[in-house]
Amino acid sequence: MAKLKTRRYANELYETHLQFHGQTDWVTGGNMPWKYMPYGKERRVYLINHLRNGNHIYVNKKWQLQTKHDSDLKKLLKKGVLRIVKEGSLHCRQSRVELTNHGR
Repeated sequence: MAKLKTRRYANELYETHLQFHGQTDWVTGGNMPWKYMPYGKERRVYLINHLRNGNHIYVNKKWQLQTKHDSDLKKLLKKGVLRIVKEGSLHCRQSRVELTNHGR
């Protein structure tokens, strides 16, 4: 039941995003329609293309994608297409997702 509510909420959020923000750059300074798409094959393709263009996806901090909740990221990490790279010093560590050689 909770999964269906979450999926319905994601679909509504994506439709609202398209309605009000269509093709404009907002919030993050870049157009990332995959961020508001429902989970599935199409979203995974957008994620991979976003990373192939040399962009970064930072994860696991406040207001960022969470790898434990995002099923598309989980699937791509498990397949070995993506890997998590930790960078920075001990006090300001960032985690980001990048393509492996298998995913390129």
